[in-house]
Amino acid sequence: MKIAIKFPNWLGDLVMSNGFYNKLKETFKDAKIYAIVKPEIGELLNLFGNFERIYYFSKHQYKGFLGIYKWAKEINEKFDIYFSLPNSFSSALMGYFLNAKERIGYKNEFRNFLLTRAYKKPKNLHRVEEYCYLLKDFIENPIENINVKLNVETDEEIIKLNSKYKIAININSEAQSRRMSIPKWARIIENLKREIDAYFILTGSKKDIKRVYWLIETLKDKTKIINLTGKTNLIELSKVLKACDLMLSADSGPAHLSNALNIKTIVLFGAGDERNTAPYNKQFLKVIRINLDCSPCLKNKCRFSVPICLENIDEEIIVESVLKTLK
Repeated sequence: MKIAIKFPNWLGDLVMSNGFYNKLKETFKDAKIYAIVKPEIGELLNLFGNFERIYYFSKHQYKGFLGIYKWAKEINEKFDIYFSLPNSFSSALMGYFLNAKERIGYKNEFRNFLLTRAYKKPKNLHRVEEYCYLLKDFIENPIENINVKLNVETDEEIIKLNSKYKIAININSEAQSRRMSIPKWARIIENLKREIDAYFILTGSKKDIKRVYWLIETLKDKTKIINLTGKTNLIELSKVLKACDLMLSADSGPAHLSNALNIKTIVLFGAGDERNTAPYNKQFLKVIRINLDCSPCLKNKCRFSVPICLENIDEEIIVESVLKTLK
Protein backbone atom coordinates (compact mmCIF):
# COMPACT_ATOMS: atom_id res chain seq x y z
CA MET A 1 0.00 0.00 0.00
CA LYS A 2 1.19 3.49 -0.88
CA ILE A 3 0.06 6.35 1.35
CA ALA A 4 0.69 10.06 0.76
CA ILE A 5 0.50 12.70 3.49
CA LYS A 6 0.09 16.39 2.66
CA PHE A 7 1.75 17.93 5.68
CA PRO A 8 0.86 21.37 7.15
CA ASN A 9 2.62 24.53 6.00
CA TRP A 10 3.61 26.03 9.38
CA LEU A 11 6.40 24.78 11.61
CA GLY A 12 4.23 24.40 14.72
CA ASP A 13 1.56 22.49 12.81
CA LEU A 14 4.20 20.29 11.20
CA VAL A 15 5.53 19.33 14.63
CA MET A 16 1.99 18.60 15.81
CA SER A 17 1.46 16.33 12.80
CA ASN A 18 4.21 14.06 14.14
CA GLY A 19 1.55 12.38 16.29
CA PHE A 20 -0.46 11.55 13.15
CA TYR A 21 2.62 10.17 11.42
CA ASN A 22 3.45 7.91 14.38
CA LYS A 23 -0.15 6.69 14.62
CA LEU A 24 -0.24 6.06 10.87
CA LYS A 25 2.95 3.98 11.03
CA GLU A 26 1.44 1.90 13.85
CA THR A 27 -1.75 1.34 11.84
CA PHE A 28 -0.23 0.59 8.43
CA LYS A 29 2.95 -1.23 9.41
CA ASP A 30 3.84 -2.44 5.91
CA ALA A 31 2.74 0.61 3.94
CA LYS A 32 5.07 2.84 1.97
CA ILE A 33 4.67 6.37 3.29
CA TYR A 34 5.24 9.39 1.04
CA ALA A 35 5.44 12.97 2.29
CA ILE A 36 4.39 16.18 0.56
CA VAL A 37 5.72 19.25 2.32
CA LYS A 38 6.74 22.89 1.89
CA PRO A 39 10.48 23.17 1.10
CA GLU A 40 11.16 25.75 3.83
CA ILE A 41 10.30 23.33 6.65
CA GLY A 42 10.62 19.94 4.93
CA GLU A 43 14.00 19.07 6.42
CA LEU A 44 12.32 18.55 9.80
CA LEU A 45 10.71 15.38 8.43
CA ASN A 46 14.14 13.76 8.74
CA LEU A 47 13.45 13.67 12.49
CA PHE A 48 10.08 11.94 12.03
CA GLY A 49 11.31 8.63 10.68
CA ASN A 50 11.68 6.88 7.35
CA PHE A 51 9.69 7.94 4.32
CA GLU A 52 9.65 6.14 1.01
CA ARG A 53 10.13 9.56 -0.53
CA ILE A 54 9.67 13.22 0.39
CA TYR A 55 8.13 15.43 -2.30
CA TYR A 56 8.51 19.19 -2.03
CA PHE A 57 5.76 21.48 -3.23
CA SER A 58 6.29 25.23 -3.51
CA LYS A 59 3.29 27.42 -4.33
CA HIS A 60 5.74 30.05 -5.56
CA GLN A 61 7.08 27.67 -8.18
CA TYR A 62 3.74 26.01 -8.98
CA LYS A 63 1.25 28.87 -8.88
CA GLY A 64 -2.51 28.48 -8.72
CA PHE A 65 -4.64 25.45 -9.51
CA LEU A 66 -2.87 24.88 -12.82
CA GLY A 67 0.42 24.79 -10.95
CA ILE A 68 -0.89 22.08 -8.63
CA TYR A 69 -2.09 20.11 -11.66
CA LYS A 70 1.32 20.43 -13.36
CA TRP A 71 3.11 19.35 -10.16
CA ALA A 72 0.84 16.33 -9.71
CA LYS A 73 1.47 15.17 -13.27
CA GLU A 74 5.23 15.54 -12.79
CA ILE A 75 5.04 13.33 -9.71
CA ASN A 76 3.40 10.59 -11.75
CA GLU A 77 2.83 8.44 -8.64
CA LYS A 78 -0.26 6.36 -7.86
CA PHE A 79 -1.38 6.42 -4.23
CA ASP A 80 -3.89 4.21 -2.47
CA ILE A 81 -4.62 6.78 0.24
CA TYR A 82 -4.01 10.53 0.40
CA PHE A 83 -4.38 12.35 3.72
CA SER A 84 -4.92 16.11 3.54
CA LEU A 85 -3.85 17.48 6.94
CA PRO A 86 -4.31 21.16 5.95
CA ASN A 87 -7.94 22.22 5.59
CA SER A 88 -7.37 24.25 2.45
CA PHE A 89 -9.11 23.74 -0.88
CA SER A 90 -5.74 23.50 -2.63
CA SER A 91 -4.60 20.59 -0.44
CA ALA A 92 -7.71 18.58 -1.30
CA LEU A 93 -7.31 19.52 -4.96
CA MET A 94 -3.77 18.14 -4.89
CA GLY A 95 -5.06 14.71 -3.82
CA TYR A 96 -7.67 14.87 -6.58
CA PHE A 97 -5.09 15.71 -9.23
CA LEU A 98 -2.86 12.91 -7.92
CA ASN A 99 -5.82 10.61 -8.57
CA ALA A 100 -5.43 8.86 -5.21
CA LYS A 101 -8.01 6.11 -4.68
CA GLU A 102 -8.92 7.36 -1.21
CA ARG A 103 -8.68 11.05 -0.37
CA ILE A 104 -9.27 11.85 3.29
CA GLY A 105 -9.63 15.17 5.07
CA TYR A 106 -12.00 17.53 6.84
CA LYS A 107 -14.93 19.34 5.30
CA ASN A 108 -13.98 22.92 4.52
CA GLU A 109 -13.82 25.58 1.83
CA PHE A 110 -16.23 23.83 -0.55
CA ARG A 111 -13.75 21.01 -1.02
CA ASN A 112 -15.93 18.07 0.00
CA PHE A 113 -16.42 16.82 -3.58
CA LEU A 114 -12.64 16.47 -3.95
CA LEU A 115 -12.45 14.02 -1.03
CA THR A 116 -13.72 10.46 -0.92
CA ARG A 117 -14.02 10.71 2.87
CA ALA A 118 -14.80 14.22 4.08
CA TYR A 119 -15.25 14.29 7.84
CA LYS A 120 -16.80 16.95 10.01
CA LYS A 121 -14.07 18.26 12.30
CA PRO A 122 -14.76 17.24 15.92
CA LYS A 123 -15.04 19.97 18.53
CA ASN A 124 -12.89 20.53 21.61
CA LEU A 125 -9.90 18.52 20.43
CA HIS A 126 -6.28 19.56 20.38
CA ARG A 127 -4.90 19.96 16.86
CA VAL A 128 -2.68 16.91 17.36
CA GLU A 129 -5.84 14.92 18.06
CA GLU A 130 -7.67 16.51 15.12
CA TYR A 131 -5.00 15.16 12.79
CA CYS A 132 -5.15 11.69 14.32
CA TYR A 133 -8.95 11.64 14.17
CA LEU A 134 -8.63 11.34 10.38
CA LEU A 135 -7.66 7.72 11.05
CA LYS A 136 -11.00 6.97 12.72
CA ASP A 137 -12.14 4.54 10.00
CA PHE A 138 -8.95 2.50 10.35
CA ILE A 139 -8.42 2.20 14.13
CA GLU A 140 -10.83 2.05 17.04
CA ASN A 141 -9.42 4.85 19.23
CA PRO A 142 -7.36 7.19 17.04
CA ILE A 143 -6.87 9.85 19.73
CA GLU A 144 -5.57 7.56 22.48
CA ASN A 145 -1.87 7.16 23.33
CA ILE A 146 -0.64 9.71 20.82
CA ASN A 147 3.11 10.12 20.74
CA VAL A 148 4.60 13.46 19.67
CA LYS A 149 8.33 13.06 19.93
CA LEU A 150 11.35 13.99 17.86
CA ASN A 151 14.82 12.53 18.34
CA VAL A 152 18.05 14.33 17.62
CA GLU A 153 21.57 14.46 19.04
CA THR A 154 22.56 17.42 21.19
CA ASP A 155 24.72 20.33 20.12
CA GLU A 156 28.03 19.69 21.88
CA GLU A 157 29.12 23.34 21.72
CA ILE A 158 26.08 24.36 23.75
CA ILE A 159 26.68 21.55 26.24
CA LYS A 160 30.25 22.79 26.82
CA LEU A 161 29.15 26.30 27.82
CA ASN A 162 30.40 27.12 31.29
CA SER A 163 27.20 27.84 33.22
CA LYS A 164 24.75 25.97 35.40
CA TYR A 165 21.89 26.38 32.95
CA LYS A 166 21.37 26.89 29.25
CA ILE A 167 18.13 28.66 28.39
CA ALA A 168 16.82 29.01 24.85
CA ILE A 169 14.71 32.08 24.20
CA ASN A 170 12.46 32.71 21.23
CA ILE A 171 10.87 36.16 21.18
CA ASN A 172 9.43 35.78 17.69
CA SER A 173 6.17 34.64 16.16
CA GLU A 174 4.63 34.86 12.71
CA ALA A 175 1.69 36.79 14.16
CA GLN A 176 1.97 40.29 15.64
CA SER A 177 -0.68 39.34 18.21
CA ARG A 178 1.68 36.72 19.63
CA ARG A 179 4.75 38.96 19.99
CA MET A 180 5.58 40.64 23.27
CA SER A 181 7.39 43.97 23.17
CA ILE A 182 11.19 44.11 23.10
CA PRO A 183 11.55 46.22 26.29
CA LYS A 184 9.50 43.68 28.23
CA TRP A 185 11.60 40.79 26.93
CA ALA A 186 14.75 42.69 27.91
CA ARG A 187 13.52 43.22 31.47
CA ILE A 188 12.68 39.52 31.81
CA ILE A 189 16.13 38.42 30.62
CA GLU A 190 17.89 40.93 32.87
CA ASN A 191 15.87 39.78 35.88
CA LEU A 192 16.78 36.17 35.11
CA LYS A 193 20.45 37.05 34.73
CA ARG A 194 20.41 38.47 38.27
CA GLU A 195 18.83 35.30 39.67
CA ILE A 196 20.69 32.41 38.02
CA ASP A 197 23.94 31.44 36.33
CA ALA A 198 22.85 30.78 32.77
CA TYR A 199 23.68 31.27 29.14
CA PHE A 200 20.79 32.65 27.09
CA ILE A 201 20.60 31.35 23.53
CA LEU A 202 18.50 33.57 21.26
CA THR A 203 16.87 31.74 18.36
CA GLY A 204 14.99 32.80 15.26
CA SER A 205 14.96 32.80 11.48
CA LYS A 206 16.65 35.27 9.15
CA LYS A 207 13.59 37.53 9.09
CA ASP A 208 13.86 37.82 12.88
CA ILE A 209 17.43 39.17 12.84
CA LYS A 210 16.52 42.85 13.20
CA ARG A 211 14.12 42.24 16.06
CA VAL A 212 16.60 40.13 18.03
CA TYR A 213 19.36 42.68 17.35
CA TRP A 214 17.06 45.33 18.86
CA LEU A 215 16.63 43.13 21.94
CA ILE A 216 20.39 42.70 22.39
CA GLU A 217 20.94 46.44 22.03
CA THR A 218 18.28 47.04 24.70
CA LEU A 219 19.99 44.76 27.22
CA LYS A 220 22.20 46.54 29.75
CA ASP A 221 24.17 43.37 30.48
CA LYS A 222 25.10 41.58 27.25
CA THR A 223 27.29 38.88 28.83
CA LYS A 224 26.38 35.23 28.36
CA ILE A 225 24.10 36.06 25.44
CA ILE A 226 24.48 33.86 22.37
CA ASN A 227 22.65 35.03 19.26
CA LEU A 228 21.90 32.21 16.82
CA THR A 229 19.13 34.07 15.01
CA GLY A 230 19.27 33.31 11.30
CA LYS A 231 22.30 31.05 11.77
CA THR A 232 20.65 27.61 12.04
CA ASN A 233 18.51 25.39 9.91
CA LEU A 234 15.75 23.37 11.60
CA ILE A 235 17.94 20.35 12.30
CA GLU A 236 20.67 22.53 13.80
CA LEU A 237 18.09 24.42 15.85
CA SER A 238 16.74 21.12 17.14
CA LYS A 239 20.22 20.10 18.29
CA VAL A 240 20.65 23.44 20.07
CA LEU A 241 17.30 23.11 21.83
CA LYS A 242 18.06 19.52 22.83
CA ALA A 243 21.18 20.78 24.63
CA CYS A 244 19.22 23.37 26.64
CA ASP A 245 17.62 23.00 30.05
CA LEU A 246 14.60 25.10 29.17
CA MET A 247 12.92 27.02 26.37
CA LEU A 248 11.11 30.31 27.07
CA SER A 249 9.12 31.26 24.02
CA ALA A 250 6.35 33.19 22.38
CA ASP A 251 3.51 31.11 20.97
CA SER A 252 5.40 29.83 17.93
CA GLY A 253 6.82 26.89 16.01
CA PRO A 254 10.09 26.66 18.00
CA ALA A 255 8.06 26.19 21.20
CA HIS A 256 6.45 23.11 19.65
CA LEU A 257 9.86 21.93 18.51
CA SER A 258 11.45 22.09 21.97
CA ASN A 259 8.42 20.43 23.57
CA ALA A 260 8.55 17.55 21.07
CA LEU A 261 12.25 17.14 21.99
CA ASN A 262 11.17 16.65 25.62
CA ILE A 263 12.70 19.95 26.70
CA LYS A 264 10.92 21.90 29.42
CA THR A 265 9.04 24.63 27.60
CA ILE A 266 7.36 27.77 28.91
CA VAL A 267 5.07 29.46 26.40
CA LEU A 268 3.61 32.95 26.69
CA PHE A 269 0.13 32.84 25.18
CA GLY A 270 -1.77 35.86 23.92
CA ALA A 271 -4.14 35.60 20.97
CA GLY A 272 -3.84 31.83 20.59
CA ASP A 273 -6.00 29.21 22.28
CA GLU A 274 -3.75 26.79 24.17
CA ARG A 275 -6.55 24.21 24.35
CA ASN A 276 -6.16 23.72 20.59
CA THR A 277 -2.63 24.75 19.69
CA ALA A 278 -0.34 24.59 22.73
CA PRO A 279 2.66 22.23 22.54
CA TYR A 280 1.24 18.77 23.14
CA ASN A 281 3.45 17.14 25.77
CA LYS A 282 1.99 18.50 29.02
CA GLN A 283 4.72 17.02 31.23
CA PHE A 284 7.21 19.37 29.56
CA LEU A 285 4.89 22.37 29.25
CA LYS A 286 4.00 25.46 31.23
CA VAL A 287 1.57 27.96 29.67
CA ILE A 288 1.43 31.51 31.01
CA ARG A 289 -1.45 33.73 30.04
CA ILE A 290 -3.88 36.22 31.50
CA ASN A 291 -7.56 36.20 30.66
CA LEU A 292 -8.95 39.37 29.11
CA ASP A 293 -12.37 39.98 27.60
CA CYS A 294 -10.81 39.93 24.14
CA SER A 295 -8.64 36.82 24.54
CA PRO A 296 -8.12 34.40 23.02
CA CYS A 297 -9.12 36.35 19.92
CA LEU A 298 -7.32 33.98 17.48
CA LYS A 299 -6.43 36.98 15.33
CA ASN A 300 -2.99 37.51 13.82
CA LYS A 301 -3.03 41.26 14.36
CA CYS A 302 -4.01 42.88 17.65
CA ARG A 303 -6.22 45.98 17.52
CA PHE A 304 -3.90 47.59 20.07
CA SER A 305 -0.41 48.83 19.21
CA VAL A 306 1.00 45.98 21.31
CA PRO A 307 -0.92 42.88 22.47
CA ILE A 308 -2.07 43.82 25.98
CA CYS A 309 -2.76 40.15 26.73
CA LEU A 310 1.02 39.72 26.66
CA GLU A 311 2.12 43.13 27.90
CA ASN A 312 0.00 42.80 31.03
CA ILE A 313 1.57 39.50 32.13
CA ASP A 314 3.46 40.15 35.35
CA GLU A 315 7.19 39.83 34.62
CA GLU A 316 7.76 38.40 38.10
CA ILE A 317 5.40 35.53 37.29
CA ILE A 318 7.42 34.71 34.18
CA VAL A 319 10.73 34.84 36.06
CA GLU A 320 9.39 32.76 38.95
CA SER A 321 8.04 30.16 36.51
CA VAL A 322 11.46 29.84 34.89
CA LEU A 323 13.19 29.46 38.25
CA LYS A 324 10.65 26.93 39.50
CA THR A 325 10.81 24.91 36.30
CA LEU A 326 14.62 24.78 36.41
CA LYS A 327 14.91 23.91 40.09
